[in-house]
Amino acid sequence: MKKHKKNIITAVLSIVFIVLAAIGTTYLIEPSLYEFYKDIEITKEDRILILSPHPDDETICCNGIIQKAVSKKAKVKIVFLTNGDNNQLAFLLYSGKPKIFKKSYIVLGQTRRLESLKANKIFGLNENDLIFLGYPDNGTLNIMLDYWDTKIPFKNTFSMETKVPYKESYSPGEPYIGESILRDLEDIIKDYNPTKIFVSSPLDLNKDHRAFYLFLQVALWDLKDKIDTPEIFTYLLHAKEWPQLTGYHPSKRITHPDFLDGDDMEWHKVDLAEEEVRLKYRAISSYRSQVAYNPRLLFSFARADEIFAKFAEIHLEDLKSKDIGWHKSDIFRDGAEFLECSNFKDIYYSVNNKNLLIKISLHDLSAKNINGNIYILGYKKDKNFSKMPKIHIKIGRAGFKIYDKKKLLANSGIDLIYDENDLEIKVPLSVLGEPAYVLNGVETREEQPNNYASDNFLWRVINLK
Repeated sequence: MKKHKKNIITAVLSIVFIVLAAIGTTYLIEPSLYEFYKDIEITKEDRILILSPHPDDETICCNGIIQKAVSKKAKVKIVFLTNGDNNQLAFLLYSGKPKIFKKSYIVLGQTRRLESLKANKIFGLNENDLIFLGYPDNGTLNIMLDYWDTKIPFKNTFSMETKVPYKESYSPGEPYIGESILRDLEDIIKDYNPTKIFVSSPLDLNKDHRAFYLFLQVALWDLKDKIDTPEIFTYLLHAKEWPQLTGYHPSKRITHPDFLDGDDMEWHKVDLAEEEVRLKYRAISSYRSQVAYNPRLLFSFARADEIFAKFAEIHLEDLKSKDIGWHKSDIFRDGAEFLECSNFKDIYYSVNNKNLLIKISLHDLSAKNINGNIYILGYKKDKNFSKMPKIHIKIGRAGFKIYDKKKLLANSGIDLIYDENDLEIKVPLSVLGEPAYVLNGVETREEQPNNYASDNFLWRVINLK
């Protein structure tokens, strides 16, 4: 009899574990993981600013924040960097007709603008709460890196536009250059004086998402002492194999990618009630042009929570020593394979004898086989950012080339040192304009048999003061 009961209990437990395996292990791992998430508190006194690279990003990643703010009667303002007019495949699936003419890109941008108005109207936001900058979709990172202090603006490859084409935008007719974006953003922030800013992650795979984060950093440096210091929260949308469970699962929570688990990141969350998740699903559905393209990904974010990260600055002092004291960029979980390049191990920083040192470390690939790009943008308070050097180091097996924006530098003083699995980049601070801050981006490519796997994976803020 006892043996019979034991067999029944064993069978029941087996069924339970089979069911849990079928629906996913999220509930089993969440309690311990969630202990490390800090709750975001929204109060009536808050002025929430959401920076959305494209119309729909604000709803996918920050709709819970919007709902909490509205319920608390806090102020909310949303700024869209682009109108999302470059996703022609999504528009083809939505409309059923190929759109290959210049005008069709404007139609898509106007469509997405109207979709965002509809989505946010659900929560009581009106047209005055939404600001559209209208800069080029898939072009804003190029503008940040190359288009400053120039009379030749960025040209959108598909629409052929070189200036903001939308009459409903914040600054219609402004040229596609860095000064235009930065000026618009600073004017908005200075006028609104937000207490909390939610912005796309510098680790996001999408270029516009990384760009908005970079423009925000420069704007906040420029506005220091002119506004109150806001809290900055970043949200992630595009990452390798994340979220692992896609589709609409309203009772489940979303947790950060397991490779992003270093000490330089601090994770935060906001919990959504059942009705809030339902309303978020409805708001996402308002973006019909985008849902038609990738519904499983978009509805993956209609969950019982939203998550955000804070990034620590890297603080460096000039060691003025023969020994280099390396600071590890502690973003990634040790041993994690980030994005596509499994050979990437870590990245380190130091300042020594008036040189910024950056070291890329690989697992088992010779540093001489690295292909990629290093970006180093300096910032100095008493010098216009448009005039500061914006260094681009292009690395390949045949050697390397160094540019300041698009200008090739023949004798820059920058040196690259290859040491087995490590690549060390030595950059005199004078070449960077003697900056107080540095924005550093790293992109590596690892040659595969049939293609190149690319890691557009890392932007960090370095404080040199």
